[in-house]
Amino acid sequence: MCKDSHANFNLNILQWNSRGIRSKVETAEVFKDYDIIVICETFLKEHDNYQLKGYNIARFDRNSIKGGGLAILLKKNICFDTLVIDLNLNQIEIGAITIETTVGLINLIAYYRSPSHTVGNSFANWKNEWHKLTDYIKTLDNFIFLGDFNAHHPWWGSDHSCPYGSTIYESIDLEYFALFNDGSPTHFSVSNNAYSTSNIDLTFVSSNLLLKFPEWKVLSDSYGSDHFPIAIGDTPEPYGPYELFYETINKEQVGKIYLGDGISTTVVNWELLKESRDSNAFLCDLARTIWGKKLKNICLDYTKVKNSIPGKGPVQLANPTRLELYLRLFYDFLQNHDTVKNFSNKRKHREMRLCPRNISWSIRDRRGNAINLATRNV
Repeated sequence: MCKDSHANFNLNILQWNSRGIRSKVETAEVFKDYDIIVICETFLKEHDNYQLKGYNIARFDRNSIKGGGLAILLKKNICFDTLVIDLNLNQIEIGAITIETTVGLINLIAYYRSPSHTVGNSFANWKNEWHKLTDYIKTLDNFIFLGDFNAHHPWWGSDHSCPYGSTIYESIDLEYFALFNDGSPTHFSVSNNAYSTSNIDLTFVSSNLLLKFPEWKVLSDSYGSDHFPIAIGDTPEPYGPYELFYETINKEQVGKIYLGDGISTTVVNWELLKESRDSNAFLCDLARTIWGKKLKNICLDYTKVKNSIPGKGPVQLANPTRLELYLRLFYDFLQNHDTVKNFSNKRKHREMRLCPRNISWSIRDRRGNAINLATRNV
C-alpha cells in the first residue's frame, strides 16, 4: 500500500508504548520527523476510526478485552504490505508488515506482551509461543523486531532477571538477532512517591541490518505515557571531525574533541593519545580511549561472541566491516605524526590494511581482561 516509490533505507523509526494513541501522537510535533512510528497499547478497537495526517496506518487491534493493540504508521510514500504471521499466538500480540526499500524487502514486527499474565500456566504457554515466533523470525532475511516485551534481564540493563527475560536471553540466537538497547531506561513508575525505572522496551534487528541503523536513543519526554519513545535511525553527526566543543561535567566546562560516530574524548586525553610513539601504540591507545564509551554499540560481531560478563550483557568483538572511524583516525595519524609521516606509501598502505586486525586484537584483549576481572569479583 503506497503511492509510487520505495523507501530509502535511511529510515527514521520511532517505537513507543503510548498507553493509548488518541491525542498523543498527533499532538507531539516531533513525531512528524519519523518515517515509521510503531505504537504499542493503542487501546483501539475495531469500530474506532483513527488517522494521522500524512501517514498510512496498519492496525492490529485487540478486540477481545480492553487494552493492548498495535499500530504501525508509515509516511504515505513508503510502500508496505501486511505480513500475516499465522502461529496461533494467544499470550503475545504481534503486528507485522513488509516494507519495500531501496535494498529490498524489510520485515517489521511489532511485539507486545501484557504484564498481567502471571507466571505459571500462562508462562509455559508464552514460552512455547515465544519459541515458535523466534523460530519463524529467523527464517526472514531482513527484520526489525521491536516493542514492549515486559521482561527484565541484565543483558539490556535491568537490575534483575525475571522468567520472561531469562527465557529471551537464553533463547535468542545471536547469529540472527542483534540487540540495540544500551541500558537506558525506557519505562518509569511512581509508587508511594518513589520514582523507579525499568528497561522493558526492546529493539532487535537481523544481524545483517545492524550497521544500517547507527542511532538508537531513548527520548527524554514521555509525552503523557509511562514509557519513553525510542528513536532508531540515521541521525546527522553533531560535529565535524576533530571539532572542539564544550560539555558541562560536574558544573564545569570541559573541552572535548569529536572523533565521529557519536564518540568524543577530552582534549587532555586526545593530546596524550597523539603522543603515542608508534603506530601500534596509537592503535592500543585508541582502543583504550574508545573502550567503555560507545564501542559496543558501533562495532559488534554477534556471530562470534556468546560469552558474557556475569551480570552484564555480552561483550562483543569488533567487526572489521564497521571500523571506518578507526581507519580515518589511523590514516590521519600516518599522514601527520612525526614518527610515521615519512613512511613510504607502500608501508602506509600495509599499515592501513593491518589496522582492522590490530585494533580488533586490542579490543579482544580488553574484552578478555574485563571478563576475567568480573569473574574474579563474582
